[in-house]
Amino acid sequence: MKADSVCVYILALGSLLSSTSTSSSTVTAKEINADPGCTGRTTTIYSTITEDVCRDGMTCTPESGWTNSVSSEYKFCNYDQAGYLRYAFPNVQYLLFEYFEDNECKTLIQSSAILADGKCHSSVHYTLMFKTGDDGTAYVLSRGIDCDRGPWSNFTEPIPKTMINTGKCFVGEHTIAKVYLVNGSTSSSTSTSANTSVATSATNGRGTANTTASSSAMRTTLSMLILAIASTFAAI
Repeated sequence: MKADSVCVYILALGSLLSSTSTSSSTVTAKEINADPGCTGRTTTIYSTITEDVCRDGMTCTPESGWTNSVSSEYKFCNYDQAGYLRYAFPNVQYLLFEYFEDNECKTLIQSSAILADGKCHSSVHYTLMFKTGDDGTAYVLSRGIDCDRGPWSNFTEPIPKTMINTGKCFVGEHTIAKVYLVNGSTSSSTSTSANTSVATSATNGRGTANTTASSSAMRTTLSMLILAIASTFAAI
């Protein structure tokens, strides 16, 4: 009877262990990259991230424009949001927008991340530059043709310093979002999310890193329990 009971416990814990391995949700990330025509990823300029699950791994579509400019759109289906942001923006600063459909910022629509290194970056469809005003307001500017030509305009609404890295819901004329200026070189990652299990932070990548870390710890604990029970079973 003892042996039968131990077997039941092992099976139950094994099932629970398996379920924790899939607790991180997969997102669809579409990335505008300076890569000239899918020859090899270089600089991530702008990304949009949705909670939709896709199953294509990674794909790339070359982009070409009337000014003879060439860039690439990558699509990633093999990351959660935190993992993708670490991959796309290693050792660089980026501005993360989490867009919501309601003024309380409870229902997430999608997220976007924009390279925020203070330099102008151009692709076929986007010419973007991040800058900070004297009062700490964050601006993402867009230029009409390329980095050397065309008038500058706001690509996103200017975000006051008081709304950045605070977890507050910014409600603008055309934008409802939480906004984070993220240091991609920070190895740890805790941040805000539409998922209530993820905590708010100021300086590192938004996503499911805490959830992933918790799941990893749980898997380790359960593995130890299974080994202990298996040893007990062997001794019976």
